[in-house]
Formats: sequence, structure tokens, C-alpha cells
Amino acid sequence: MQKLSASQKGWTGIVIALWIIALVAMMFLMPKSSSSKNAAGEPTPVSEADASGSLVSTLEEMEPSTSDAVAAEVIDLRYVYGEDITAFIPLCKEEPQELIDAKLKAAESVKDQIDLESGNSYVLLTSDVEKGFEAVDTIPNDVMDLCNGNYFNQYVSTENGFPVHWDGGKWRFGPRVQ
Repeated sequence: MQKLSASQKGWTGIVIALWIIALVAMMFLMPKSSSSKNAAGEPTPVSEADASGSLVSTLEEMEPSTSDAVAAEVIDLRYVYGEDITAFIPLCKEEPQELIDAKLKAAESVKDQIDLESGNSYVLLTSDVEKGFEAVDTIPNDVMDLCNGNYFNQYVSTENGFPVHWDGGKWRFGPRVQ
């Protein structure tokens, strides 16, 4: 076994102490790589996940891809709205008036939360398509172009992926088209 001088023992102690400090800092101070993963590194099941209830807050947590090869990122809306919400439909000012009127009629119970002149679009949410809409998620147009030229005339299941892409300083619905 090799014998260390007093100076070498001191330096070895300092290196070990710094290494321990670095490990502790990495474990407790660095942000977690994904909030939707459990301790085993696997995705948290929807039934156990904490729904944010807001598409905007979910988008704010996302980092836009810098790769030209990525045409869209897909959001699982069950993690956003919870598994009780089973379907949604976007509502945007630029849709045809008859489509807006039909959606507002189905959203009678939450109609007072909708103002299409406010600079917002809306995600109308339901747990049962037979009952109509029971909740509204407000999406500011400067954060996301919710419709992006697409008009929805039927319910969309929250089990479907919700594609978004970053373009022009805000999120847009759908894949990026070049």
C-alpha cells in the first residue's frame, strides 16, 4: 500500500469533499429531466399524474425543438386536463360563424367564460360528449395559434395526440409544414 505525505492526504481529502459536494448539488439543485417520470424513470401513468389543467402552463414548461427534422411535438392532453376529461374541441375567432354558433350552443353552461373579441382562443372540454361542454381553457393568441387555419366540427378524444410546433415566437397547432 502506498503511503501519502501530509500534503497529499490534505489534497486527497479536498478532492473527495468537492466530489461529494458536486454529487449532492446534482441530486438536489439541478432540475429534474422530466416531471412526468416516476422514480424508475418510466412515464407516470395518467391515473397517477397531476393534471395542470392548463395548456398554456404545459406549453410554458416545454422547450421548442431546434432541429429542422422535428415537425411537431405531441402533447397527451390527458396529462394536461386529467383523465376525467375525455374530449375537447378548439374554438377560434377566425372559424366560420355557423361553426362558432354551433360550438357556443353546445357550450351553453360555460358560454359566459368565452369572449372571442378578447384576443383569446378556447379549448372547450367535456367528460361526456352527450352532456356538452363543462369547462373552458383560455389560450391567449400571443401564446398559441390554437386553430392555425384548421377548423374542428367534431369532438376530439383527449387520447389522441395534440401536435404543436414552435414558429414565429409562439406555439402553433399541428405539424410544421415547409
